[in-house]
Amino acid sequence: MLIKIKAEISYILVLLADIYIGWMRSRDHKKRLTESKRASIDSLTVQFCNLNLKMMEQVTATEKNKILMDCFPIPLWVIANGVLANCLSKRYKADICSYGETMRDPLADIFYKSFCCDVHLIVKVPKSSKKRLKHLFIQAIESIKTSDNLFSWSINGIQIGDEVYETYLRMFSKPTVRVGNIKCQYAIFSALKYYLFFEEYFKKNNVAACVLSHDIYTATGILAKMAWMQGVPVYLANGVELKKTTRPDEKYSEFIHYREYFNNLNEAEKLPAITWGRTQLEKRLGGQVGVNMAYSTKSAYEKSYMEKQILPSNRTKVLIATHCFFDNPRAYGGMLFNDFYEWISYLGEISNLTEYDWYIKTHRDFLPGTVEALAELTFTYPRLKLINPETSWHQLREEGVSIILTCYGSVGHELPLLGFKVINAGYNPHIAYSFNWHAKSLKEYRSLLFNLDSMGEIQDLDSIYEFYYVHYKLSKQGGFLFDSFDDMGEYLKNPGVHSNEIFKRVLAGDKELYSKAKHDINNFLDSGKFSEAELLIMGPAE
Repeated sequence: MLIKIKAEISYILVLLADIYIGWMRSRDHKKRLTESKRASIDSLTVQFCNLNLKMMEQVTATEKNKILMDCFPIPLWVIANGVLANCLSKRYKADICSYGETMRDPLADIFYKSFCCDVHLIVKVPKSSKKRLKHLFIQAIESIKTSDNLFSWSINGIQIGDEVYETYLRMFSKPTVRVGNIKCQYAIFSALKYYLFFEEYFKKNNVAACVLSHDIYTATGILAKMAWMQGVPVYLANGVELKKTTRPDEKYSEFIHYREYFNNLNEAEKLPAITWGRTQLEKRLGGQVGVNMAYSTKSAYEKSYMEKQILPSNRTKVLIATHCFFDNPRAYGGMLFNDFYEWISYLGEISNLTEYDWYIKTHRDFLPGTVEALAELTFTYPRLKLINPETSWHQLREEGVSIILTCYGSVGHELPLLGFKVINAGYNPHIAYSFNWHAKSLKEYRSLLFNLDSMGEIQDLDSIYEFYYVHYKLSKQGGFLFDSFDDMGEYLKNPGVHSNEIFKRVLAGDKELYSKAKHDINNFLDSGKFSEAELLIMGPAE
C-alpha cells in the first residue's frame, strides 16, 4: 500500500514538472518567434532554401501514407536527410511529417518546408490515453527497482527502458542511473509520452518509413523500435553515410563483415589499402593529433615522459582504459554492461579477488564530471589506482602494463602494435579479428579476467592495417556532400556542426549535385543493401 501511495505522489510530481517544462518551452518558443521577427534570415540560408524548393518534388500523397522525421535542424543533417525524405516521399506517395514537443522554430520551419515537409506533429499524450499513462507510469515505478529493471523495461514487447537509461545519462550528465530519484522518474514519464503518442499515430496512419537523426534516446529510439516492430524501415544518414535499419543495433552490424568487405577488393587494391592503414597508424602512434579522428584534441601517444606511474612488482599489471560516461555507452549494442560506471564497478569487484595490480587511465581530453566519477569509483575500490591522464601509452608499456581493458575503444586497434593485450567487453568494431580478445558473455569475461596469465600471444597482428582501412575509409563511403569521412570531420570541427557554410557546397553544385544525390539514393533504395557503403563495396544484392 505504501509503495502505491509513493508511486501516486511521484506521478503528481512528474506531471507538475512536465507542465512547468512545457511552459518553459512555450516561453522560449515565443521568444525565438519575437527574435526572428526582428532579425532577417541570412541570405545564404535563403538562397539554399529557394534552390531546395525548386529541386524537391511536391508529391500528391495517399491520404494516410507518412514519412516521419524528428526535428533536428542542423544544416548538414537537413541537406542529407531532406533529399532522402523527398525521394522516399515520391516512392511511397507519402507526406513528410516532422515531430517534436514544441512547434518548429522559424529557421527550422524554413529548412523543413524547403524539402516539402509542411506538417509538424506535436508530441503529446492523446486524451484517450491519459488514464493509461498514469497506469503505465505507476506500474513502472512499482516494478523498476534496479538499473537492470530499468534497462530491460518493455511495453508490449518493445524495450524502451534502454532509451530512458541513455537519455538520463546524457540529459543529466550522470555516469550511471540512480533508479527512484525524480529525474529518473521524469525520464520514464517522458518516454511514456512518446510511446503513447506514436502508438496512436501508427494506428491511424500508414507510416512508410522513418528518417531519424539517431536510433537511440527517448525522442528517436522509441519511435525507431516501434517502427521496426511494424516492419517499417528506419533510415539514418549524414554527409557521407546512408543506412537502412530494420532492427535494433543494426546500425553497426557491418563490423562482423569487415573481412568480407576487404576480401572483395582485388589484389591491386589490397596492397595500397594496407599501406594506407599502416601509414595512418604510424602517424597516430607517433603522437600526431586527430589522425582519422577530427574530434580528438590531444594525443595519448606523445613520446614525452613524466614521473613514474606504475609501481614496481612481479604481478600482472592491468589497466582500465575508460570511456566517456555520459553519452551513449551502448553505442554499438551488445555491450556486457548497462553503462561504463557499472563496467568499472564490476572490475572493481574483480580486483578484490585477484592478485593483479590494477590501474585506471582516462582520455587526456576528458569531459567535465569524469574525474569526479572516477574518484568515487577508486574510493569504493581502492585497489584501482588512477594514473595521470597525461601519461603516454609508450611510457606505460615500458613501465610494465601488459593488459588493457576496454568496452570497444580505439585502443583495440592501436595498443596491440605496442605489445599490449586488449580485452573488449562485448560487441565492438574489432569483432571480426583476433588481434583482440572479445568476451561475448559475462561468464566468458569473468573467465578471461581470472586467467590473464594464460591468455597466450597476440594473434593476427598484421590484420590491424586491414581493419584500419576498412573501418576508417572503405566503410565510410557514400553521401554527396563530402569526399570522405575525414572531410566531414574537419567540417564539423571548423566551421562547426551548426554552421550553414555547407550551403555553399550545395549552391555551387546546383542542379547537378541534386541530380546525382537523387540518383545515388534511389539506386541504394533499390539495392536491398544495408548501407550505401556496402552497395559500393559489394555491389547490389543478387
